[in-house]
Amino acid sequence: GDHRDLHSCPTRRSSDLVHWLSLKEGLDGLILPSKFYGIAAAGRPIIIVSSPTMELALLVARFDCGIPICIGDSNAFAQAIISLAENPTCRLRMGTNARKMLDDHFTKAKALDRWHALLCTVATGSGSRTHRELSIKVESAGE
Repeated sequence: GDHRDLHSCPTRRSSDLVHWLSLKEGLDGLILPSKFYGIAAAGRPIIIVSSPTMELALLVARFDCGIPICIGDSNAFAQAIISLAENPTCRLRMGTNARKMLDDHFTKAKALDRWHALLCTVATGSGSRTHRELSIKVESAGE
């Protein structure tokens, strides 16, 4: 049959350039797809199709790691793909920024620190107490 080398396939090459995520309007604040973290870890630019106020759109704009596109704006989507395909320097910058964003803000340790701070806030009624103060208070209450 007709065999093509995987690396010469245009679909394969384009998937190496950029990744795309879309979110239905109305889901803001409810979900952040786990794919987002995998794409950032791969160091690829991310095209986000969503409401401009959704967290994903704000993240790619804030960290310059992709292009946010409004839902329904097919011309902007096509232009983003063309622009990234034609600009390897921009792709590299955005991909590097995506990985840096992940490493600087979304590691397991950072997530646990945020959970710890939230739990301290809930347990004490304010975020001003430290883990040590909270631990002492809990241990004292158990005696």
